Amino acid sequence: MKKRIEIIVIIISIFVSAFLSGCSKKTELISYDEYNKLFNDISKNFTPPNLTKTFSQDQLMLVAIDKENSFGKRQFLTLDGEQSHTPTQKKIIYESKELKCTILIDIIYLNKELDKDMVYWNSYPSQGYGDIVLSYRNLLINMTKFSEGEESGDILRRTSLKMVEYLNNYEFD
Repeated sequence: MKKRIEIIVIIISIFVSAFLSGCSKKTELISYDEYNKLFNDISKNFTPPNLTKTFSQDQLMLVAIDKENSFGKRQFLTLDGEQSHTPTQKKIIYESKELKCTILIDIIYLNKELDKDMVYWNSYPSQGYGDIVLSYRNLLINMTKFSEGEESGDILRRTSLKMVEYLNNYEFD
């Protein structure tokens, strides 16, 4: 009987160890250099349906904030929170004259692990506004649509699907 209990304890230990090791699998953070490369690649290669790129932030843009707005953490939206050449947000703008809409895509770098998920969807088609926020590892992708009416239909949803497909197929070096 004692031998049987020992075997059961060993088997349970193996299952628990296997389960816990599977649960502790962590995604590696995207490095800041990888973030910059991904942004450049998206800027060059990402083509949302029925939209044309009109702006890509390829120059340094520092955003100064009140430190209190970041819970006392930083004064600039940069990697180190100081006035440096490491901005943590970049923007691409797409437009469609035919659909009478503009989509802004902000790619925001965080040094904290998130997940791959849609974390926010807000749509007011009758008011010509909507936005979607995706999390991808340690990035947030905020897509905002402005339109002059409902002509643009589900362009924001289709842009989001295209972004998810792009990120799922993207290979980091």
